[in-house]
Amino acid sequence: MAKAPPGTGRGMTTRLKTAEGRSTASQRWLTRQLNDPYVKAAKARGFRSRAAFKLTEMDAKLHLLKPGMRVVDLGAAPGSWSYVALARGARVLAVDRAPLRADLMRHPRLTFRRGDAFTFQPDEPVDWLLCDVIAAPVRSLGLLLAWVEARRARRFVVTIKFKGHGDYGLLEPLKRALPPLCEEFFLMRLCANKNEVCAFGTVRPA
Repeated sequence: MAKAPPGTGRGMTTRLKTAEGRSTASQRWLTRQLNDPYVKAAKARGFRSRAAFKLTEMDAKLHLLKPGMRVVDLGAAPGSWSYVALARGARVLAVDRAPLRADLMRHPRLTFRRGDAFTFQPDEPVDWLLCDVIAAPVRSLGLLLAWVEARRARRFVVTIKFKGHGDYGLLEPLKRALPPLCEEFFLMRLCANKNEVCAFGTVRPA
């Protein structure tokens, strides 16, 4: 079971005030959101969403992001991972079809590029590829492999999101393909991950 983020405690269960006009699936999702400790902690800390805790946890473990590093955040909206990277002093190029929240769009170290996360290519290699986009696992796996093969980023953190536990077998080709291309590569199941894993690696120079 995932740990609660520090300082949130285990409060009482929050119930929906009204279910009027909502489907059963919608009611279940809203109830999970209301009682998700990461959602509550994200609001308390000013994060755009619970997704920020994935990157903060990985950065706390591995000390990834340094001031001045060049970061591409694919599928960046609403901006949780860009927010964390900026807080660590990085320069961020955020790519999405939708804008990030207003304060991030005004940040002097953030450049926003409206576009498709799966077709974007940087003008030159960057220090980090960050990607927490909601997509079918095959698409995210393909994106990651393409970036590594082309050496568009020195390092990467990419979330692979699954629809069911049966999809985890899709990771096997990645486990075979990436080690020869990377100085280090591993998959992590973070506390803030739901039905997903984060792929981390350092790309081997050509």
